[in-house]
Amino acid sequence: MNDPAEDLWKAWADGRLCIQNCTNCGALQHPPGPVCASCHATTLELIDIAPAGKLVAWSTVHRAPSPTFADEVPYTIAVIALDPTTFIESRISSAVAESDLQVGMTVRLKLSKIAGRAMLVVAGLV
Repeated sequence: MNDPAEDLWKAWADGRLCIQNCTNCGALQHPPGPVCASCHATTLELIDIAPAGKLVAWSTVHRAPSPTFADEVPYTIAVIALDPTTFIESRISSAVAESDLQVGMTVRLKLSKIAGRAMLVVAGLV
């Protein structure tokens, strides 16, 4: 059995903007897991997602959570709603001013390489 997280990291590294979907109940989930968090089925796949979502919350990180990110601080992270029940954490690009952020606004998502790994980033405001 493949590690669902590694499958996602590989897809993101290949430039595919996707998350895990349950083929049994249709629930989206992140982070990926071996079973559906909604119905407990094991019939999961990665599906492409729209490059946009709604901003739910954000916070600026001033102390790196690990040495890997020491050169990155300060940076802003956000919680993005992809739909009413699916949320994902994302980094906010330094090109987006924190003063422009508002809860509920639509943001544009993209994949960007951070600390050597492809990560989801809020690239702009819609």
